[in-house]
Amino acid sequence: MRSIQPYGLINGDVFGGYYIDVPEGSDLLDVTIDTMGVYSAWCIVEIGLPLTKRFFRIMMPGSNMPDRGDALRYVSTVNDGGMVWLVFEDNEARQEYLTKKYAEAHKGIK
Repeated sequence: MRSIQPYGLINGDVFGGYYIDVPEGSDLLDVTIDTMGVYSAWCIVEIGLPLTKRFFRIMMPGSNMPDRGDALRYVSTVNDGGMVWLVFEDNEARQEYLTKKYAEAHKGIK
C-alpha cells in the first residue's frame, strides 16, 4: 500500500549531513521544518518494503557548494524564523553508502 509519510532528518556523522531511512523506491515530495526545528522529508512510500538511506545537505544561501558535480539535487527552500536554508539530496553520499554496504555484505565472497 502506498502512503504519504514524514521522516525526520537525522543528523548523521556518517558521510556528514543528514539522512533518513525510507522504504526503497520512495518518492521525495518536499522537506519542511516544524515549530520545534525538526526537519522532515515527506515521501510517497510503499509500506513494507526494505529500508534504504537517503542523504541530505542543508546550506545557507551564499554557502560554498561542494564540488560534487550533479550529485547534489535541489529539494526545497525552508524558512526557519527568518533564516533561509536550502535543502539538497546528496546522491554521492548515497552511492558511497550503498557501495560500502555492498562490500560489507560480500566480504570474503570470491
